[in-house]
Amino acid sequence: MNISFVKILEDPNSLKLELPLSYVYKHFGRPWPRIHLKIVHESGKSWTVIMKTLDSRPALADGWAAVVKDLQLPKDSLLVFKSILHDVFELKFFIDGVCGQSYFTYQRYTQLGLTVIPDAFIKKFFQKENLNGTYEILAAGNRWSVEFAKIHNCYAFTDGWPTLCERLKIVDEDLLIFKKIDNVSFQLSVYRDCIPVGLVDQVDSVDDDEVVEISHGQFIDELDKVFFFCYIHLILLNKYF
Repeated sequence: MNISFVKILEDPNSLKLELPLSYVYKHFGRPWPRIHLKIVHESGKSWTVIMKTLDSRPALADGWAAVVKDLQLPKDSLLVFKSILHDVFELKFFIDGVCGQSYFTYQRYTQLGLTVIPDAFIKKFFQKENLNGTYEILAAGNRWSVEFAKIHNCYAFTDGWPTLCERLKIVDEDLLIFKKIDNVSFQLSVYRDCIPVGLVDQVDSVDDDEVVEISHGQFIDELDKVFFFCYIHLILLNKYF
């Protein structure tokens, strides 16, 4: 199973990269081991780094500085790690919010009243086009229609976006990655606390408040009542018909 996590590169000069605890617990177990990992990039480059405990937390250490140097990763670039094997990770990175045909942004609709699309992405793919209009977001097995509009000096989601966020329980500060499918469609992935969020349309899901749990004994009692009712019903049918 390919499991991913994301990290913002806050200090390119650091000799280590702390890893999200929740991911390490799930992927490597607890306590996590000291282990050699291989990091590969689509350029064909690869590196061996050591994951070990530093300041009581798991981190990529020995060899990590070479990754940053070889890829010339700038401050605040978004790193996306996807496990290929247990000890092999594919690394992709976003610079100025863009990686290939994907971009990332933060959900800040509640705070700002909009969720901004990076300028670098607009200039790369829509420089000569009017982005205003209706687009489709693919998420949680559904297609969602949302409006893009230019507000002041940036493009942002408007109509349809609040409904999508409410239904999928996307909250402020979630990290959003949009992959361009075509000129009017985007695939949405959401990360919270550095790990993916399993998106579920709340309208299609069952509300936990509607589910009543009963014990095995209660189930047997209720089943006996049903059988007894059916038995009486058959006796009455035989008597009068």
